[in-house]
Amino acid sequence: MAQIIVFPNSDERDWRELETMLREDHKDLPDGPAIFEECLPRIRELWTEIFATFSVSPSFEIPGPLSEQQTAAIKEAVTKGVNLVAERLQNERRTLFAKLVLAEYKDAYYRRHGHEV
Repeated sequence: MAQIIVFPNSDERDWRELETMLREDHKDLPDGPAIFEECLPRIRELWTEIFATFSVSPSFEIPGPLSEQQTAAIKEAVTKGVNLVAERLQNERRTLFAKLVLAEYKDAYYRRHGHEV
């Protein structure tokens, strides 16, 4: 009987890479590894919510008596604008996630020690 090898999907691979990076980043913080283990489930939950897959593919018709060249230029400009907004959203999500990870670490540290880091 043939063995079936299951490979992780891209989200799982992305999470594993991030988890490895986060472990490395937190290893030198006070109680870093222990506290990180404590808050890891919440961090993964936040990551899943924040980085849920989304796609932006504008589809629209431009009414009016425009030439094909004008219509194509307008569609290209709108698509570029949408892509810029999507890129900015991605960057903001990364920044906010990094802040959430730090807040989760500080919260777990405070719960454990009764004072801030």
